[in-house]
Amino acid sequence: MTPRPLRTPNLESAPLHPAQADFLVARLSEELDAALLRPFDERGLRMLADLRLTISSRQPTDQTSIDVLTVAYASHPDYNAEWDQRRCA
Repeated sequence: MTPRPLRTPNLESAPLHPAQADFLVARLSEELDAALLRPFDERGLRMLADLRLTISSRQPTDQTSIDVLTVAYASHPDYNAEWDQRRCA
């Protein structure tokens, strides 16, 4: 008998508002561009690129990544605090 993988509920984030997704993709693109100008961690760069691809293709991502990005970019002038209040279905 093959054991079933453990599943933790609520790991997938709610759908992002399209404007929030575009904002996060733009910020991740800036981060990736800046990373090429300094010594970088290849694994970290791959993680940022994968996350950007996931968000830009509107695929579900994990809630932890969205929470970390929200904290990281909340002080950006283009950040919209309403994105914290609602998610687009």
